[in-house]
Amino acid sequence: MMKFLKKIFKTTKNQRLIKIREEWGTPEENAEELIKLLTVDFEKIRNRKEPEHIFIGQFLSIILLIEAKLIQILKKYEIKIEDYTFGRKVDIYKSFLKDIVEVGADIDVEDCRRYIAPLKELAKIRNNMAHDLSYVYFNKSDLSQTIGLMKSVRPDLCEHEKFMQDEKDKCLVLVMNFGFQFSTVSAKLAQHLA
Repeated sequence: MMKFLKKIFKTTKNQRLIKIREEWGTPEENAEELIKLLTVDFEKIRNRKEPEHIFIGQFLSIILLIEAKLIQILKKYEIKIEDYTFGRKVDIYKSFLKDIVEVGADIDVEDCRRYIAPLKELAKIRNNMAHDLSYVYFNKSDLSQTIGLMKSVRPDLCEHEKFMQDEKDKCLVLVMNFGFQFSTVSAKLAQHLA
């Protein structure tokens, strides 16, 4: 859709969208051209194989579980937390931890803060998948913060990747283990706040 709009419209720095085309076809011709351009854009999705769909589904399921934990912790802090995007929830979580320190609560916030960078990293990957149709898989290089945290917190969970051949599976298991570990830390935090 964006390719189509970019072909028809042009933006300048201080002006709104300007029509480039001088002559427009009939509504039927314009609709046909729009459909043709849209089918080209969605070929990437149509050409995906079942393993790619499974991988995306598994990754987004883990992200949804992490997001549910964030909502559970932050629902008393921010009333409309469920309406925000995943990246915004991570930012609110960061502010929440800062406010806990200022209030002087008896909670080890530094342990919780260690999870912010990996959460932002996962939010970036999630956004790439949501906004770029060609972005299906990610590499371990995209998970540097997550790997660093998991190796320092739970090295035993990082040993599972030795038994896997596929790089995609290693990444998915790493994200899954991070989700498990974040759930544990968020449960402890919620218990202190109750």
